[in-house]
Amino acid sequence: MRIKSIVSGITLMFLASGAYADLTPWQDYELGDAVWSVTTVMGDPNMGGAYLEGITQTWAASNAVAKELGQIEDYWIYRSDLPQSGHCNLVLVIKFASTADLAPNKTVQHIHRSLGAGECRRLNGLCTEKLSGHKENHR
Repeated sequence: MRIKSIVSGITLMFLASGAYADLTPWQDYELGDAVWSVTTVMGDPNMGGAYLEGITQTWAASNAVAKELGQIEDYWIYRSDLPQSGHCNLVLVIKFASTADLAPNKTVQHIHRSLGAGECRRLNGLCTEKLSGHKENHR
């Protein structure tokens, strides 16, 4: 039994040493300013179509507006082909140009305060219209 433990320990040391990498920024790879927001969704098996329909009408629609306004660079939805595929069925990804894009937006906060959160949700088109009326990009 002791020999098994020693052999297992030596094997793990060799495997772990391969995972260590000695990389230098700007020499082996480039650093970027982009920030990625990744959300995983675990849905019920064989309900991918229903989830995609709801996400298309809500999450994707709001991100399309945010992309038009220049608040995000892009967004994606990834779906697993397998009905029971581990920890998540859907992966929602948003790419921001930098961490500055995640900071509070004064224009959006002003509109929410002036309309009220409930009214702004109810009149989502009005909020979008007011935001798109601004020519410069407020971040």
